[in-house]
Amino acid sequence: KGVTRYGATFHPLELDKAQQDKAELYISVRDSYQRLYTYEAEMHEENKPERAALNTAYDTFVERYGRLNAKANVKFLLMDTSGRDMLSLERVENGQFIKADIFD
Repeated sequence: KGVTRYGATFHPLELDKAQQDKAELYISVRDSYQRLYTYEAEMHEENKPERAALNTAYDTFVERYGRLNAKANVKFLLMDTSGRDMLSLERVENGQFIKADIFD
């Protein structure tokens, strides 16, 4: 918001308590995924503790708010620059979204 020819002005989102809780849980999923991906890409070895953390954060998010690719969540996730990557954490199998292979 606030983009002019002189620059841009940051305006933080005004979120109610429920939206803030959802955002915080989403951020824990996103950050855990990014740590896992970066570690395994750089070290070429499995990171079991971070994979477990990702599974826990993801499962908690899904339990409370539904699948990442659920219509109610897609718009929310796409507000984040990493949102498209996060949508790839699920794949379609038999018409249902399930965890992608990185969880295993």
